[in-house]
Amino acid sequence: MRLKHFMVANKIEDNNKLSVLITVLGSKVINTLVDLVTPDELDSKTYDQIIELFLNQYKPEKLTVAERNIFNTRRQKQFESVQEYIIVLKHLASTCKFGTFLNEALRDRLVSGVLDEELRQKLIIEDITFTKACEIAVKYEQA
Repeated sequence: MRLKHFMVANKIEDNNKLSVLITVLGSKVINTLVDLVTPDELDSKTYDQIIELFLNQYKPEKLTVAERNIFNTRRQKQFESVQEYIIVLKHLASTCKFGTFLNEALRDRLVSGVLDEELRQKLIIEDITFTKACEIAVKYEQA
């Protein structure tokens, strides 16, 4: 992400992106990259092709069921604020492929995962949105 923004900020042309990438990589990563493209030459690949190779090598596809298990078992930690818990839930949900169910999943996990039982009761009085549940939870904690 930082490299992408560097390229935009410095108006790096597409035909120069691969060269910029190679200059910032360490020798171990470059050796791995050469191995990944072999028998082809590194210069025969485009920047986008190299990025795709890296993603396939270093960011394997996550199993949805495993990601959802992590999400569904995450509870607020003892010294974690509600706001911090909400941020963690959003991050965990990003790999769960919830689709149109995302806001409901986030709301349900927030409600069932908060430590404060009184807060939980406030959140289940009516059928509220995730956004509204966040507002109520943050205000409750700040009071």
